[in-house]
Amino acid sequence: MFDQMASILNDHGAYIPKVIKMDAKWDKDRVKELIWKPTQETLFETRSTTKLTTKQIDEVFEVIHQALANIGVEIQFPSIETQLMNQRTLTK
Repeated sequence: MFDQMASILNDHGAYIPKVIKMDAKWDKDRVKELIWKPTQETLFETRSTTKLTTKQIDEVFEVIHQALANIGVEIQFPSIETQLMNQRTLTK
């Protein structure tokens, strides 16, 4: 059923943004499912984040970082230092 529905939608040019027009904010699950996992699957043919090496994680992040930079969104890879700084800011 799902394969058939996907094929019909694609055949009609009814791509995701045309069908689902939802004004929703990002959360960690949406980022992981809609950005991170599709990117890693394209690069490394796996959707399991636990099967990636540190180097592969860096590569996935870099691809996403570049794509977001192209639309004017700057992100930094989380480091221990930035996490500690954010934690201190939250506890003040």
